[in-house]
Amino acid sequence: MKDLICVHTKKTLEYITQPLEQLIAPGSTYNYPVIDGIPVLLPNPSLFLAETWYQYSKYVLKQEEAAGKYHNPYQGLAFRKNAADALKKGTLSNMGLIRHAIDGIEKYFSKKQLLNVAVNNKFQDLFQVKAFNYLKRDWCGFPEAEEQLSIIRNSLSAVISEHCHDTQTALVLGAGLGRIAWDISDRFDHLYATDLAFPMASFYNGIAKGKQINFADLNFSQIRDNKHSTNSLTASAAAVGYTETDRAHINDKIAYFLSDATQLPLPDRSVSCILSVYFTDVLPFPQLFPEINRVLKKDGLFIHFGPLGNNFSQVQAMFTAEDIKAYLVKYDYESVYENTAGAWHMKTGEKMHADHYANWVYAARKKEAADPQITAAYLNADSVISLHSNFRFTITGEKSSAGETISHTLYNCYQGKEYKDARQVIDFLFLVNGKRSVRQLAIEYGNQSGDNDSIQSVLTLTQFLVREQILTIVKT
Repeated sequence: MKDLICVHTKKTLEYITQPLEQLIAPGSTYNYPVIDGIPVLLPNPSLFLAETWYQYSKYVLKQEEAAGKYHNPYQGLAFRKNAADALKKGTLSNMGLIRHAIDGIEKYFSKKQLLNVAVNNKFQDLFQVKAFNYLKRDWCGFPEAEEQLSIIRNSLSAVISEHCHDTQTALVLGAGLGRIAWDISDRFDHLYATDLAFPMASFYNGIAKGKQINFADLNFSQIRDNKHSTNSLTASAAAVGYTETDRAHINDKIAYFLSDATQLPLPDRSVSCILSVYFTDVLPFPQLFPEINRVLKKDGLFIHFGPLGNNFSQVQAMFTAEDIKAYLVKYDYESVYENTAGAWHMKTGEKMHADHYANWVYAARKKEAADPQITAAYLNADSVISLHSNFRFTITGEKSSAGETISHTLYNCYQGKEYKDARQVIDFLFLVNGKRSVRQLAIEYGNQSGDNDSIQSVLTLTQFLVREQILTIVKT
């Protein structure tokens, strides 16, 4: 829990155990539950937990209902009975593990929140909980799985050894069950690992504590023999070669927490290396980048490993590898490594089918950009300015019997900051085109005459926006 911060106040969190184990933000009402050792560091943790409980409870009930019908023979074909009974038993066993994981979170949210989630449910029903697939790959020691993991480990290690000059702190995004973080833990002094799926975090916690997790490997398709429909498996750190000494040492290094990758509970410029393994394509890269850029130190390294499946619907944000490289270069990153590492993904001996990925291995370094504080000092009325980075804005309104309210919010895509009550700033930014000077902008902004007071006002605003790295100076 070293150096974790409040996602609202940005203050370092303090650990307390009464009345419940939690992290609190000093001088505020913000607090974050620590559930069986795993901090829940979301902007609204109680709502997140209510949503999690509702979504997974609904999934469990549907799976249990479906499993209850497995024993009914299809068109009277009784020879499927044994396989169907085994699938039913395995399904119920696995659902019991998920139910056990989520039962412990009920005390962290109110019934009112749960009712709100149920009435305004924005979730699509879960089709599959992938935690069991990753338990099998990451912590059971199967040769096919270990081959994929060794390719990942060796690829990352090669980049880290050659290009990561500072190995003090690393962050693993989409850490899942933690195997990748464990496998590279010897490369860094300290690691953060984060995910957003509660069952993943719960199962990781069991592995990290040295427990064995007994579960059913369920196969409904792509298998030759009925005996492989259901396999009883045991996941543990020992199964993949980690000793008790290894486990204790790694637990001292790794801080695992639940968080949103677009709102990380880490200080600015605090991480030496960020690793995104099979994660960069989970959400549009422009949404992921601001937090990567904020928490990464100068000269820090961003490493991507995996394909680019683009698991979202916004076509314009479905970046290619070329797009990601261009985007990073635009924001002063230097490409330092690129390669391809072919590997079978989630391959198992009993399956007829597996995907083979030509994984893109890529690393970019955050360059030493000019200090915006110094740059702003050179600004004068004849300086020509342009946008340094993209910005987003929202305009929201509410009409009630008491009247109407309209709010304007500006979002800094480079630093990941929000600015409230920003109508005038947004209007000003729309005048900036990379050709006008501060003096010319002062004349156009508000249709003013360009007197000294108006120029000074625009100059002060521009200096602030340069320091915030929203604007930059084209020439002075």
